[in-house]
Amino acid sequence: MFWRLLLGILSLLAAPLLVWHPRLRCTLKDRLGLYPNLPPKAGPWRFWLHGASGGDLVTLVPLAQSLKAVAPGSEIIATALTRSGIEMANRYKDVFDHVYGQPMDGLFAPHRAFPRLNPDALILEYAEIWPGLIHAARKHDAIVVLNNGRIAPENVIKYRFLSKVCGGIFQKIDAFLMRNEDEARCVRAAGAQSDRVWVTGNTKFDALKGPESFERIQKLKHGLRIPNDVDVWTCGSTHEGEEGILLNVFKKLRKTVPELRLIIAPRYTERGSRIVDLAIEKGFHVWQRSQGDVTEGEHVDVYVMDTMGELQAAYGLATITFVGGSLVPRGGQNILEPAAESKAVLFGPMMATQKDLVEALVGRGGIQIQDESHLSKVLTSLFLNPDERVSLGTMAAHQVAQIKGASQKNAHHILDILKQRAED
Repeated sequence: MFWRLLLGILSLLAAPLLVWHPRLRCTLKDRLGLYPNLPPKAGPWRFWLHGASGGDLVTLVPLAQSLKAVAPGSEIIATALTRSGIEMANRYKDVFDHVYGQPMDGLFAPHRAFPRLNPDALILEYAEIWPGLIHAARKHDAIVVLNNGRIAPENVIKYRFLSKVCGGIFQKIDAFLMRNEDEARCVRAAGAQSDRVWVTGNTKFDALKGPESFERIQKLKHGLRIPNDVDVWTCGSTHEGEEGILLNVFKKLRKTVPELRLIIAPRYTERGSRIVDLAIEKGFHVWQRSQGDVTEGEHVDVYVMDTMGELQAAYGLATITFVGGSLVPRGGQNILEPAAESKAVLFGPMMATQKDLVEALVGRGGIQIQDESHLSKVLTSLFLNPDERVSLGTMAAHQVAQIKGASQKNAHHILDILKQRAED
C-alpha cells in the first residue's frame, strides 16, 4: 500500500532524529522494534501502554495501577516517543514492568515489536494514533484502545483523511475512551463507530497524588535559600516565548512586592541555560537548579528549575502559581498539579488541548488571563489580598478531589473487551 511505503520513507528520514536528538534520544534497537523476547505471560493479561512525553506517562500510571487492580498478576509494558517519557516511565518501575522507546511507525518496526512483546492490548494515550502500530496490533490479535481520547474540532477532517488513507485505522480501534462529550462527537465525526465510543473522563485527574509532602517542600525551600517571610511566584511547564513575558511581569510586581521571588520550571529542562541568560539580560540575579543548592549568602531573584522531579514541590512552596504552554500556541499544560497544592492557579488563553481542565478549574480556584497586562493586574491584586488567594487555593484543592475516577472506568472497559474477545 502507498501509505506503508510513505511511512517507511518518513521513518528512514526521521531515524537520525529519533535516535540522537536530545529530546528524542533512544536506542536504535528500540526504534527498530528489536525488543528483547519477553517470556510467556505469567499472569492473565499483558498490556502495552504508549504515550509521547513524560506527562503522558504520568497520566498512564493510574490506568496501569487500575489494570493491575482489576486483573491481578497482569504485566504492563510502557513505551514513549521522547527521552523524558522514557525517563519518567523508568521512575515507575513498581507500575511498569518493562520500559522501552517507541518503535518507528514504518520500516516494519511495529511488526518486529509485537511478537517480541506479545501484548493482549495496545493502549494509546490522547491522540497517539500511529497507523503502523495499530495495524500491527490487529495483525497480532491485540485489541487497540484510545485512552483519554483527544480530538479537537479543527482536526476532524485531518483524522478522517488519515483513517481512510491508512487503511481505515479508526475501524481497527476497539474502544475510544474520550475525555468529554465534545471530543466524543469529534471522534465520531472523524470516523469512529458510535458503539465503540465512551465518555469516561480524564485519567490525568487520577495521576494527582495530592499535596507534596511537607518534608520535600521544605527541603527544596532550604536548598533554594528562600526566606520564610517572602512571597514566591512559581511558573511551571513554561515554553519558548513565555519566559520573557513572565520576567517582564515579575519586574512590575517587584514594585509592589519588593522581596518577591520567581521560580521558572521550563517544560523542557534543556532550555534552562537559555532562560538563565534571558533573566540576566533583564537585570536579575539568577540561580540554575541543576547547579545544586544555592550558596550560603547568595542573593537570588529568579530560580530556574532545570531538573526533573521537583515541580510539585516548587508549586507547594509557592504563594501563587502560573502554568505555561498557555501564553503561546502549545495548547496548555496540567493546571491541576498546582491546584492539588491548594494554590491559586493562573494560566493563559491558549489552552486548546486542556479544555476539560479549564472547565473544571475556572471559577473554582483557577483564573484564565488574557495577556501580559491582565496577568500583571491579577497577580498584583492577589499578592495584596492574601485572604482571596487562600480562598482560591482551597477551592482548587476541593475541585481536584471531586473529579477523579476515570482510570477505574477505563480499566473495566478494557477488561470487558478482552473478555468478550476471549469468549468469541
